[in-house]
Amino acid sequence: MTRLSKVFAALLMVPALAFAGTAYAAAEGQIEGGNIYRIKNITKNSELTDPASAAACDTLLYWVRIHNPGPGFLSDVKVKATLPNVTANTHSSTMTVSAVNADPTSTTDTATVNLSSSQSLNYESGSTQLLDANGNVMRTLSDGITQGGVSIGNVGVSLGEKRFVQFKVKVNCPQPVVPKSNFECKTLDVNQIDRTRFDFTARAFAENAVIQSYTFTVKNSGGSMVDTKTVNTSATSAVYNFDRSAAGSYTVSVIVNTNKGSTYASSLCTKHITVKEQPTTPTTPPVVQGKTTEELPNTGAGSLLGLFAGASAAGSAVHYAVRRYIG
Repeated sequence: MTRLSKVFAALLMVPALAFAGTAYAAAEGQIEGGNIYRIKNITKNSELTDPASAAACDTLLYWVRIHNPGPGFLSDVKVKATLPNVTANTHSSTMTVSAVNADPTSTTDTATVNLSSSQSLNYESGSTQLLDANGNVMRTLSDGITQGGVSIGNVGVSLGEKRFVQFKVKVNCPQPVVPKSNFECKTLDVNQIDRTRFDFTARAFAENAVIQSYTFTVKNSGGSMVDTKTVNTSATSAVYNFDRSAAGSYTVSVIVNTNKGSTYASSLCTKHITVKEQPTTPTTPPVVQGKTTEELPNTGAGSLLGLFAGASAAGSAVHYAVRRYIG
């Protein structure tokens, strides 16, 4: 080939090389698709899977693989995930990976978690991380992955340039409903046995609580405590035996103690009693032959002699009359 022919051929190849370079630059990288988005139940220590299973209060790890098969690098790669703001038994999240020079510019995949009860999901702040091809954390990303998305920079070609993005989600953890406790002292009945002895019977009610004891307190009219007694029982009633010989007015009250607290001394469970004075025994005169002995009148010595003289005369007259009658 002559020198002129070689120059001419070289000139013809320049446009072709320029065109090839332009085409190569226009499609520098790709975003691998397929099953790239999975979920791991951290609480149950499960494998990355889709769909995943979880229960209330579990912590989940959402994970996406970003691989560029080439031929060129991906620039300004962005990762964005949806997280439904609903309460349901099933939640599906869509992950979108995009790059300004990818063809196509984005790839999506979905991952689903099935819950054992209807709950909501909540993103854990500060949990988004970028990992290298070996799963080592490269850096923590911003919290915008479930909003506008986060940028991870450029992704090169080959398996060694793979990247992973992960973030945590908490399944709603509802607080257990604690039954409301209700307990009270209903009545305090009193039964007087005699002057000094009284029986007090307290009756109580308890719901979602366990009765443990009854505390009876006795105060005198001056407000000073004169007795207290705790009756340990889980029954709905308890008896207190009061016995005090000192006369006076007393106030008896009772509180009910449970495993959820105690009642207060209410008017329903407070009673007032009075111990009366010991009665005095009246003096009774001695009785002779069924009649009460009366004091003889003070007649003096002369009167006594007159009585004896009269009695002697009457006796003589009777004796004389009897002898004549017989004779």
